[in-house]
Amino acid sequence: MKTATALALSVLISMFLVACGDDGGSGPSNSEATLSSDGGSSGASGPGFSSDDEGCPDGEGCSSEEEDDGDSSSSRKKRSSSSSATTSSSAAGHAPTLAEDTEGLTCGDDAALVAGTVEAGNSYVCDGGSFRAATNLEKTVGAGCTSYNRNEERLVAGWMKCDASGKWTVPDYPRQALDSIVDSRDGRRYRTVGIGTQTWLAENLDYSDSVATPALRGASWCANNDTTKCAKYGRLYTWGVAMDSATTGCGDGKSCSASRPRGICPEGWHLPDSTEWSVLIDAVGGAGDAARWLKSGQGTNWEYWGNDFLGFAMLPGNWRTASGSFRSFYAAAWSSSETEATKAHFIQFKSDSYAVQPLADRKASGMSVRCVKN
Repeated sequence: MKTATALALSVLISMFLVACGDDGGSGPSNSEATLSSDGGSSGASGPGFSSDDEGCPDGEGCSSEEEDDGDSSSSRKKRSSSSSATTSSSAAGHAPTLAEDTEGLTCGDDAALVAGTVEAGNSYVCDGGSFRAATNLEKTVGAGCTSYNRNEERLVAGWMKCDASGKWTVPDYPRQALDSIVDSRDGRRYRTVGIGTQTWLAENLDYSDSVATPALRGASWCANNDTTKCAKYGRLYTWGVAMDSATTGCGDGKSCSASRPRGICPEGWHLPDSTEWSVLIDAVGGAGDAARWLKSGQGTNWEYWGNDFLGFAMLPGNWRTASGSFRSFYAAAWSSSETEATKAHFIQFKSDSYAVQPLADRKASGMSVRCVKN
C-alpha cells in the first residue's frame, strides 16, 4: 500500500514539474529565453529581440543595457515609444493605411504616380485633391487617369486615352492619315506624317539627279548596290551630299555650322539636326522604345517589326560603311550635326531592338535621309 502511495505521489510531482516547465533538465532552464508565439523571444529582453538586442532594426528603438532596469514590461515600453515613425507598418503585423503610406507626399495635378512612403512597392495618384491607390492599368500606362488630365493621350504599346469615365482606354480611330508632297526637282511623290510638333517625310529620300546635283556622282548608292531597291528603301548618301556641300561648303574633312540646311531635301524641307531627332524620339516615348513606333510593320525584314501606327515607316535600308561594305538589317539616317571634321551624328535603328541609338560615324559613310519640314 505504501509502495502504491509513493508511486502515485511520484507521478503527481512529475506532472507538477512538467506543468511548471521543468522536465528534469531536458528543456530550457528558467534563465534561458524561449521563442514566443509572435516569433520573438520571451524573458527579460522582451518579445521579438534577443537578450543582446540583435533583433533591433538598424539599432533603432532599443534600450541600452544601462537603461534596462530588468523589468521586461518597462523595457518593452521604452522600445515601443522610441521606434521610428517611418518603420514599416507591415513589419508590425499590418499593411499601412493610405493615410500612413502617403504621409508627407505632395498631392499635385500632374497625374504622376508616386511610391508609398512606408511601402515603396505601393503606387498612388493624386485625383481631385486627395490620394488614391493607382489601378493596374495606370501602373502600366505610367500615369493616372484623373480629373486633371481628361482626354490626354499617351503611347503605351498602342494609343491610350484618359476618357471621361476616368479610365485609360484604346481610342477607336485608325492610324493617322498621311499627307504627301511632290518633289519639284524630279516629280517624285513622298508621303509625309505629322508627329508631335514636327512634320517628316514618311519615306527615305530617293533623289538621284546627278546632272542637277553633280555632288551625287559616286557619292550615293542603293542598298547592296541593287538598283531595284532604291524605289522602296531610298538612297544612301554621304554626309557631304546630304548636306549639299556645293551650297553649304560642308563635307568630309571640312567643319561647318550650317543652321537648318536644306541640303539635298525638297524645297521647304531640311536635313534635321540632332536636336530635331531628339524631339521626335521624345515624342514617341524616348530612345529605349522609339523604334517600336518609328519602324515599318509586318511584311518587312525587321526581326522586331514596328507597329507602324504613326506612319513614319522606317525601313531597313542598310548602311554603307566608309570602306564600301553594306550592313544589312539596319537603318541609319543622317543628322546635320557634326562631331568633328570627319564625323557626323546619325540615328541608328537595329533589326533586333526597339531602341534607337544616336551615334557618330565617318562622313564618307552612306546613310538614308529623312527630311523635316521648315
